Amino acid sequence: MESNDFVIDKSVLKAYHGSGGDVYIPDGVITIGDSAFEDCTDLRRIIFPKSLVSIGSRAFAGADKLMSVALPESLEKIGYGAFANCSSLTAVNIPKKVTRIRFDTFIGCKNLTDMTFPESICEIEENPFEGCNCIRFHAASDHPYLAVKDGALFAKPDGRLISCPHTEVQYQVPDDTKVIGSNAFGYCAGLKSISMPEGIACIEEEAFEWCEDLTDVTLPESLTNIGDHAFVACRNLKSITLPGKLKNLGCGIFFDCRSIRHISLPETLINIGDEAFYNCDSLISITLPENLTSIGDRAFEYCDNLRSITLPKSLTNIGEGVFHRCEESELIITVFPDSYSEKYCKVNRLNYIVADDYD
Repeated sequence: MESNDFVIDKSVLKAYHGSGGDVYIPDGVITIGDSAFEDCTDLRRIIFPKSLVSIGSRAFAGADKLMSVALPESLEKIGYGAFANCSSLTAVNIPKKVTRIRFDTFIGCKNLTDMTFPESICEIEENPFEGCNCIRFHAASDHPYLAVKDGALFAKPDGRLISCPHTEVQYQVPDDTKVIGSNAFGYCAGLKSISMPEGIACIEEEAFEWCEDLTDVTLPESLTNIGDHAFVACRNLKSITLPGKLKNLGCGIFFDCRSIRHISLPETLINIGDEAFYNCDSLISITLPENLTSIGDRAFEYCDNLRSITLPKSLTNIGEGVFHRCEESELIITVFPDSYSEKYCKVNRLNYIVADDYD
């Protein structure tokens, strides 16, 4: 290994131009810079110096043949996406001075089998283990921040489910859970059924993205918020009943859920976000609640089996292209006389009929 394999400036390793294999980081390096080894596909093993304090964002991302990483006890910081898509990596130790694990740090590390958390960890962003299909989590029972229950990882302070094992087919969320975290079940390809207890108030964004085998979801009545793209590309989800306290459907919440045929919306709902039902091409019917005030851009675009829909009088905003590409279904929109919806349909030259108004 030659010294000119590295670009080092003031103790920061900024780039690597070597041939891969086993790489020894020179003594005295304090920081490995952002993307320094990104997409180094011939990298097999990294040996770090005792001087290392920080690993930058995406430092080793895409090093898909990297198998072994022994992080030094001097390390204090690991940047976001540092080991993203290191698909050959099997084990990583987290040093005792590290306090935070950033989002996407280990995303796509599909052969990562074990992760032990030191007591120093006091923050985990989103689900940094998305796509880690074989991972087993380990944390002491008296860990101040983390808990492992039935193989799933939780944050104690807010009752947040951080990451769920990808081997589960049916999963019952524990009773003391308050939040389903961002990407918590992302890409759980084998997950078919999930049941959530009362007490859960929030499902964060992309929580169930690309759970392609998911068919059955039981949502608790305590749920008041569902984040953007929560069920994006759950392509086998056929029906879902939304809880009665829900006021907002996030952007893209059911984007590309291509098996949904019917859905019941709660009367409390006032807003449907952008692309909420985009490409739900099996959707036949949907009843919009009477208190609905807003439908976002492209909310029903490519719902080409939607036959009819009634737009309530309460609507004061309808976005662009809401019913774009619904022409093949010969969609008929029912509106009320002199309503905002009637004006919208006229301006956009949509096929509509005017309902009798007895109020």
